[in-house]
Amino acid sequence: MNKYFNFKNVLIIGASRGIGRALSFKFAELGANLFIAARNEDNLRNIVESIRSKGGKADYAICDVTIKSDVKNTIQKANDILGKIDIAIINSGINGSEGFDNFDSEVFKRIYNVNIYGILHSLEYLIPIMKQNNSGIIAGVSSLADVYGFPGSGAYCSSKAAATTILEAVRLELARFNIKVITIKPGFVYTDMTKDIKYPMPFIIDAEKASDYIVKGIKKEKNIISFPFMTKMLVGIAKLLPANIMNFVFKNREFRF
Repeated sequence: MNKYFNFKNVLIIGASRGIGRALSFKFAELGANLFIAARNEDNLRNIVESIRSKGGKADYAICDVTIKSDVKNTIQKANDILGKIDIAIINSGINGSEGFDNFDSEVFKRIYNVNIYGILHSLEYLIPIMKQNNSGIIAGVSSLADVYGFPGSGAYCSSKAAATTILEAVRLELARFNIKVITIKPGFVYTDMTKDIKYPMPFIIDAEKASDYIVKGIKKEKNIISFPFMTKMLVGIAKLLPANIMNFVFKNREFRF
């Protein structure tokens, strides 16, 4: 029997679209009791109604992960309704077109507030609950973009690098409490966030395929779930290349995640 995996009660933060939405339906198919949260109430309501119409159990709360009180109330409500949180997936994230020509630091703050502090706020209230239960899985969504500061994506890449490092530290610290911490690192995924992007997105997959990777990775107790393979390989190579080669490759080019 898997040491950690129990999909009976699942909380998904950032569930109104994209990967979070696909994961909601995937876990519902597995028979999980769901509690989902995000800012878009219409989307959340539609997901919950769809799951309930098929006999599933689901509830929702409106939550802005940049507001600590929202996150606190959401996690407390999820724990009350579910009775216990077996898996918490922190999926909230945003992208943004930002560079250092006509630089505006407010763009970085906006992205950091969601991509970094959304995880930190969630951890603050999830950890005590799971320590009390002496069990649970926390899965945070980072990105394969965490390996390099790609031009045009400095805020996004650096926010995901921070998210990866935070989750790594939490994983090492919480293992003794029988709490599994997983880092999810997708490549390009076709969602509302990427649908209007004009530059090439090699090896892009849909959100349903991404949710398959994630659920399988959780079942296998992976510490890091990164996909798809070809994107993982390419960014791994980029990380190993000397700086002068990367300077040459990206001179006069933009490449955003």
